[in-house]
Amino acid sequence: MMKTAGIVAEYNPFHAGHRYHIEKTRELTGADYVIAVMSGNFVQRGEPACTDKYMRTRMALDGGADLVIELPVIYATASAEAFASAGVRLLDSLGCVDYLSFGSEWAGIADYQKYVRILSREEEPYRKILQNYLRQGYSYPKARSLAVGELLGEPDYFLKEPNHILGLEYMKALNRLGSSIAPVSVIRQGAAYHEEELSHGLPSATAIRKALRDAAIIGAGRRESNKSDNHDSFKGAADLKEFIRGVPGELCSDRLIKALGEYAEIFLKHIRSGETVWWDDLIALLDYEMLMRKAAIDGVSDSNIISDQSQTSESERQLLTRILRLYQPGCSIDQVIESLHSRNRTDSSIRRTLLHILLRIDSIRAEDESVPYARILGFRREAVPLLRLMKETSSIPIIQKPARGSAYLSKAPKAMRIYQADLLAADLYEQAAARKAGRKLINEIRRQQVIVK
Repeated sequence: MMKTAGIVAEYNPFHAGHRYHIEKTRELTGADYVIAVMSGNFVQRGEPACTDKYMRTRMALDGGADLVIELPVIYATASAEAFASAGVRLLDSLGCVDYLSFGSEWAGIADYQKYVRILSREEEPYRKILQNYLRQGYSYPKARSLAVGELLGEPDYFLKEPNHILGLEYMKALNRLGSSIAPVSVIRQGAAYHEEELSHGLPSATAIRKALRDAAIIGAGRRESNKSDNHDSFKGAADLKEFIRGVPGELCSDRLIKALGEYAEIFLKHIRSGETVWWDDLIALLDYEMLMRKAAIDGVSDSNIISDQSQTSESERQLLTRILRLYQPGCSIDQVIESLHSRNRTDSSIRRTLLHILLRIDSIRAEDESVPYARILGFRREAVPLLRLMKETSSIPIIQKPARGSAYLSKAPKAMRIYQADLLAADLYEQAAARKAGRKLINEIRRQQVIVK
């Protein structure tokens, strides 16, 4: 009987640690196939992915995944709870997934159970302690961690780990759904989640992104000073070392090449041609969006620019009001975040809100929506039997061609709205990438699946 494991991920970018996770998942579960539910062009930290979803899909398929499904942007850029819940709901809706595998710093499935019990029920003692910490000005994630630690009579170390937070949310979602999918944890190998230096044999995605961004900044300067540079004429690792020499240190290029493996040259091509997109590539568009919103409030522009906030929580409305009051155009994203920083809000939550404003999805509540479709980004040819089975067992439409998505969802207004947000987000990212690379853009509706032999 066919066994299938699911993974919810960003692969931003895909690296050796992700390959290990997939291999270990197969080993622990005996799965015949591994499905990756992956963020599209924007990620949960509230920022653009360092490379587009098609590049990351190819890397994931080459790295061991059998099929990649896009997590719609409203969920991919939501809170950790909504992100994890949506990924689980999507996998559960497919009707053919037996296991959910996620990374863990050190905890096994049994270690999560006491946290799942407290945070799934949220009984009065927990709520009182939580509110006390929130009144003291702690952010919600920190207040929650402190409240659980106090209730259990132990230090709040467990929920300090990002992978533990996501693992907990996955298990809470499985519990809420009453899903038959069995959770499996894979102990993380390599550098710590937030480690920014390429000092480990398996560096973190954070460190890789930092090195790539540093290289991209240097590369942009070199492109300006040498317009005749042929971005496609590079000679593998040696050229990569030359391109990022000194960023951030002598061993950077060796470690980056090792972490990315066979993908190092692909990344070099993208970096050198300007295909990577960062927040500052989009900041002028955010400036314009904020200008139009302020004008609408002042009654000098079309009021339709303001999204309906009737379904938005009070805290989110307060944050939006604060952003509109304090936002200053002409700044970098780091300067914007610094100006909006507060004790009870994480920087990631502020970035997510800014991104939702840019994409005009700030009135869609990811927590209240079911995932209404499964958009296939790519698959391995050997996974065709899995794809056939999914079409038989799935309770939601399977979309393989973007142009057909609208037809599938034409009678479901909420689903159509979520799908249109995906198309808009993809086209916005593509415009920035195409402009930087000096090439014609590819409309999302014309995109093809990535198929790997």
